Amino acid sequence: MPYGTPEALVAACEPLAAHINRTWPGVFFVPAPTGAAGPEDHASWWSWFKLHYDTSPAGGHTILGSWLLDGKALANDRNATARAVGRFIGGEGKGALLNFVGGKGVMEAKPRGGGTAVLPAWRKAYLHPITGVGFPPLDSSAKAAAVSTLRDRVAALRELAPDMGAYVNEANPYEPDWQHAFWGANYARLRSIKRSVDPDDVLWCHPCVGNEDWKEVDGQLCRV
Repeated sequence: MPYGTPEALVAACEPLAAHINRTWPGVFFVPAPTGAAGPEDHASWWSWFKLHYDTSPAGGHTILGSWLLDGKALANDRNATARAVGRFIGGEGKGALLNFVGGKGVMEAKPRGGGTAVLPAWRKAYLHPITGVGFPPLDSSAKAAAVSTLRDRVAALRELAPDMGAYVNEANPYEPDWQHAFWGANYARLRSIKRSVDPDDVLWCHPCVGNEDWKEVDGQLCRV
């Protein structure tokens, strides 16, 4: 909250917390912008980072999956939404991040020239849920099982909001319908631009715009 105070940020979040706690008595929501110790004031980002930087080991073997939810998916049938989110989380002992994103500012923005790479579903999104499935390293069978499990869990939200999509940076890299899930109606235009500026496919990755003409086989790229 630039030029504000931690207390002002907590105060701004209080109505949301009160509504959640009142509407869903089994949920306990507390706004804590900097941690369990309470609000903190820092003169710079660096002063905050020196105190809170992550010391846990880097890396791991987890595949992420996500699917954006709009207001209709959240409000139409709360029981259906609860069941879908439960399936997405994966059951007892599992977890997911349910990020509040989008809202009025994103929905009412008028980008100059229209939309390009940004998934159109972002304009309608309220919630960005993310989950993940881990697997042991160097175990191709376990990885395949993790991919299958993740697809089933993400499908729960896709069925709830079939017209939405996924944020490519925090989505399943093995998404079967990645063109539409990650770029929606913008994909055809983006692929046309890719063909125009890079006709020889010098730049390639998966899942990226225009990669359908190639397939990775045993570490080598082959034309399809």
